Amino acid sequence: MSKNIAIFLSGKGSNAIEFIQKEKEYDYKVALLVSSIESSPALKLAQDKNIPILVLNKEKFLNGNELVELLQSLKIDLIVLAGFLWKIPDYLLNLFPNS
Repeated sequence: MSKNIAIFLSGKGSNAIEFIQKEKEYDYKVALLVSSIESSPALKLAQDKNIPILVLNKEKFLNGNELVELLQSLKIDLIVLAGFLWKIPDYLLNLFPNS
């Protein structure tokens, strides 16, 4: 059964790009791209492939309300930290306790 994944990235997003390009090969769906960098090239690829994106600032990330609602609405099964450089807050760890 295919899993819906959210990819969190900082920087150019080269790892995220690899995940997007190989999703059919490995039977998962990139259902969301979350970036701390608005100019990441990975965001352009996500837009081209109609993958929802969310650009976060630290305050928004630490608050978490918008992010939690989005993760739940997209039925995200797994978060992939692809070069994401911020500390993961407890609310997010608690949302995915078996990951």
